[in-house]
Amino acid sequence: MSEVEKVDLVALLDAIQEEVGDLLSIENENLGAEALRQPKIFNRLQKLYSIHVRQLDRMQMRKGVLTNRLKRYYGNKAPDAEYKERPLTVVPLKGEIDEFIKVDEKYLEFMLDLKVQEQIVKYLEDAKRALSDRGYMIKDAIEFRKLTQGTTT
Repeated sequence: MSEVEKVDLVALLDAIQEEVGDLLSIENENLGAEALRQPKIFNRLQKLYSIHVRQLDRMQMRKGVLTNRLKRYYGNKAPDAEYKERPLTVVPLKGEIDEFIKVDEKYLEFMLDLKVQEQIVKYLEDAKRALSDRGYMIKDAIEFRKLTQGTTT
């Protein structure tokens, strides 16, 4: 992936964090309406989660394809056109190929993007758990309000 795509992936994580923060915030003055928003929030979080889990799955599959391609490249078995585009200055020994892959620029860029995608999925998993806590917080706040209003009258 190019530098622009990587920046976009990080920007996407930031945008998701902002959206989820807004979704999970509780308006204290209207707790009843907040409680009724729970299913809508769940649906939005579930949709985001599904989209990003599928994206993560695709990226994990592409990691295998990239690794295989790099093994052929460093094993001196790639098409000649690839060596013309990106000359191989040092041909590693068979036992060194995995080490060369781990420090390959394309591989490192891809792995950074994969890590950001994993962060997105983990963030959404945490947000879904926080939604459950949100429901209990609203319920407790409503009960507390009833208790305090009942004792003041």
